[in-house]
Amino acid sequence: METTILIQIATLALSPITGVATWIVSRRVRNNNTLNDLQKTIDMLVDKNNELIKEITELRQENAELKAGQAELKMQIESLKKTKHK
Repeated sequence: METTILIQIATLALSPITGVATWIVSRRVRNNNTLNDLQKTIDMLVDKNNELIKEITELRQENAELKAGQAELKMQIESLKKTKHK
């Protein structure tokens, strides 16, 4: 009879203990999943930022080339104006 009571007590005690243990483990898993999702988002943003930096650099170079071409055209126009007025 004592063993039956001990088994019942052990069964009753194990239920809350396993519930708490399950809660702790699942909480850690959720936290890890959240951290993994955040890291993926950060990695994606870093990649996108690198792409944008590359594009900005290319556009700046193109802009500089266009400005140089514009300056050359202005000089040619001025030269033509001087030649026409002579």
